[in-house]
Amino acid sequence: MEVSLASTGYSVRNELGQFVPLQPRLEPSEELAYVIGVILGDGYLEKYYDKKSSGYCYTVRLEVIDEDFARRRRGKTLYCVKARSAMLYKWLKSLNLEKIGAMLQSERMKAAFLRGFFDSEGSISSSGGRRFIDFYNKNKELMVFIEHLLEELNIDTYNLYENKVCWVLRVNPKSHRIFLSTIKPTFKEAD
Repeated sequence: MEVSLASTGYSVRNELGQFVPLQPRLEPSEELAYVIGVILGDGYLEKYYDKKSSGYCYTVRLEVIDEDFARRRRGKTLYCVKARSAMLYKWLKSLNLEKIGAMLQSERMKAAFLRGFFDSEGSISSSGGRRFIDFYNKNKELMVFIEHLLEELNIDTYNLYENKVCWVLRVNPKSHRIFLSTIKPTFKEAD
């Protein structure tokens, strides 16, 4: 899924070479639902004081291992995507699961949110001739929320459990086809 610059509050250069900020569009949309899902997965919000500008910088940041998911930074093994926007930072910081649930008004928006979260915190793997579709996260409340959204899309899950590192939610194999056709994860499937 491509995310428009206006959805993230990105700046562009005008004809004079000056940076002109774009105001993020924070009305409910599939793009915004996807971004929120990604941020709740591998993303984080950062506020820091910049001595050069004598002011605070507000950053929405995503660091990933997969080069297909983000642009490569020379000399580093981690890929990073950043958007600097005080408005987007503050708005994302104000969200809770109740507000996110209210924003996800349609099945398409729920699927976009789940796609973003799965692209960050999910995997499709195979072992012993069996395929597994799993979500991972340290926040149990968030995982219960994900489980509920999947159920609303008629995708059965089972086996929400805690391993040594995080919570794991597994999609029932009988729901794999509907998961793949509804959520449409953007990374490649395991063979």
